[in-house]
Amino acid sequence: MAPVFFSYIKRLFRVFVELLENVSIHLTKSYLIIIIK
Repeated sequence: MAPVFFSYIKRLFRVFVELLENVSIHLTKSYLIIIIK
């Protein structure tokens, strides 16, 4: 495998993980707000 391709996959994976964290944080906040209300 080419190093460029590997670094591209790594960057893609990092972006995906970051997106997943943002979504989970957002869902947790929404869930807490619903519970509080």
